[in-house]
Amino acid sequence: DIFNELLQNSRRSGASRVEIALVELESGTWVELVDDGSGIFKDGVAIVLGESGWDEATQKSEDPAGMGIFALAHRGAILESNGCRLALSEAQFCGRECYAIESSDRTCGTKISFGLLPTEIRRVETVVQE
Repeated sequence: DIFNELLQNSRRSGASRVEIALVELESGTWVELVDDGSGIFKDGVAIVLGESGWDEATQKSEDPAGMGIFALAHRGAILESNGCRLALSEAQFCGRECYAIESSDRTCGTKISFGLLPTEIRRVETVVQE
């Protein structure tokens, strides 16, 4: 479900390319999804549930009521887009804690990184290949 949401977001942002990689870090295995779309952060940084920012034609052809980025809330994620970087815990995703906006070298598209449980790694490899 998470990949479905993230890939739909990439497509809807006009991405022509999406790269998915599994990365081994000290904290465990992470997924990195990078696209070349219009970027998740526009006019400053905002994560607003229930608003897609789509034009009327896109809203008629798509269902903007999906979970989108919020599908990652229970595991936390790092979001990078349009010069901004957010490392969000579950509490920050849900508005229980403040978050800091950092600068990022990513000036176009979006990069989303999130950790996997050891039991998810094999399934994620299969889903990505499919």
